[in-house]
Amino acid sequence: MAIYKSINSPARGTASLRGVLRYVLDNKKTEGRLCLVTGYYDELMITPRAVFRSFQDVKSEWSKESDGRQYAHNVISFHADEQITPEQVLAFAQRFAVHVYPDHQTLIAVHTDKDHLHAHMIVNTVNYMDGSKLHKSKRDLENDKKFCNTLCRKYGLHVEEKGRRFDGSKRNKGEFSVWDKNLYRQLKENKDKSYIHACALASIKALKTARDKEDYIQSMAKLGWAVNWSEKRKHISYTDSAGHRVRDTKLAQSFAGYPDKEAMERQLKHNREKQMSRTR
Repeated sequence: MAIYKSINSPARGTASLRGVLRYVLDNKKTEGRLCLVTGYYDELMITPRAVFRSFQDVKSEWSKESDGRQYAHNVISFHADEQITPEQVLAFAQRFAVHVYPDHQTLIAVHTDKDHLHAHMIVNTVNYMDGSKLHKSKRDLENDKKFCNTLCRKYGLHVEEKGRRFDGSKRNKGEFSVWDKNLYRQLKENKDKSYIHACALASIKALKTARDKEDYIQSMAKLGWAVNWSEKRKHISYTDSAGHRVRDTKLAQSFAGYPDKEAMERQLKHNREKQMSRTR
């Protein structure tokens, strides 16, 4: 089962491009080898600096160095139980990128640092053949997801079915699918009022506006939850006034759409960049 996501971020400015390239090409995440660039690329190595230089060369050729959005960021994630190797994930993402982003340089990096394999795709928004800018409509994104499912079938992988788990069994009431974009709304409508549900609801609410980790922790405190978020610990834990303790792993098990620590950090960064752009 492969899940395709388009990461919504401002993606403006060279600093933003440099930062995302450093992140996706982190050797600790990619094992230093699980990466490639589709389309025009004449650099000897794939490094953040080399990819940045190649992207900028194309932008310069068409006089679009500072023209709006600098890149598109997409992720294809595979279920932890899916029988697929990192090398196969790389090939899968390559076929996807060549089909969906023809004539656009696309950096692909497979991350193996989580319990599920996932491929990041950073796309140069300037077409190297004609200088046109990349634009995606909602219909385009839906078609991209359909093509991702088509590739799953070609690779003999599972295809996500609404209302069913990875093994094909029916989901229980209140169990959320990772495809659902309205997690917060569904949490509010859920009749289960357990402390685990309350923690998830508070967390999603705090994540909507928090600019950084400290801001998130303060927002959670106002909602009745103390947060233990340490760089030395892999997971985040929460405690309410009644002493109930919840780990983010429990939230992820209970609500499939709940973001992990990495996704939360990306959301906080997005909130911060969005608020900064408004003040300029």
